[in-house]
Amino acid sequence: VSKYNINSKVAADIFMIRDFEQQWSHEFQKHSWEFNYRNYLKGLYAGLYKNNYNLDVSSVETDFSKYKLVLAPAFNLMSDELKKKFEEYVRNGGNLVVTFRSGTRHMDNRMTEETLPGYFRELAGIEVEEYDSICNFKVKVSGQFGNGEASIWADIINPVTAKPLAVYDSEYYKGKAAITVNSYGKGKCYYIGCDLDADATYALMDYIAKEAGVEKALDNVPENVEVVKKYTEDGKEFYFIMNFI
Repeated sequence: VSKYNINSKVAADIFMIRDFEQQWSHEFQKHSWEFNYRNYLKGLYAGLYKNNYNLDVSSVETDFSKYKLVLAPAFNLMSDELKKKFEEYVRNGGNLVVTFRSGTRHMDNRMTEETLPGYFRELAGIEVEEYDSICNFKVKVSGQFGNGEASIWADIINPVTAKPLAVYDSEYYKGKAAITVNSYGKGKCYYIGCDLDADATYALMDYIAKEAGVEKALDNVPENVEVVKKYTEDGKEFYFIMNFI
């Protein structure tokens, strides 16, 4: 296996942005004491890992074009240049996931005057009417991926051109959109307006990955077994299979 592994690459069709500037912004001015940028990314990563999808994690400077699905979790600090990059990726057929606490600030951490979600409003095809920094209770959520609960944050979404994928099932915003999808050019933008419990996150990530045409590294993998699909320089594929029991 070692000779194959030299200069090989992971067969990842999914990319997650991990950005230290975003982390700084969220820690500098918290809108919810329960929200933690790193933990939120770990939860989404676990949702894909649990379903046996391979993914790359790096900075926003990465070329998105080679990925079928890009995740920009809690991507709050934005610029016109980044807005153009995200829009171009989706317009050309990519699938982008944006979440609550995204697009509301300029790169110097000033609030945008645009209707939320700010820089992502047209791409996501929504307007955020209100938001709830949840404290000491849970909000039920139901959608095409299944059912779950939010316990940290809830964006109350008005779909403009987007279609709802999930709605809230409790609190004063019951029936309002919680998760949406918007067609933009040849691609789609998913907007996740709330946090979800672990099982619901696993189900949602699996649903979105399948909708984006992403294949799992391997099907029917037992629990506590990790599979990483890789390619050699000349295109041969092979697998690392690790049993953690």
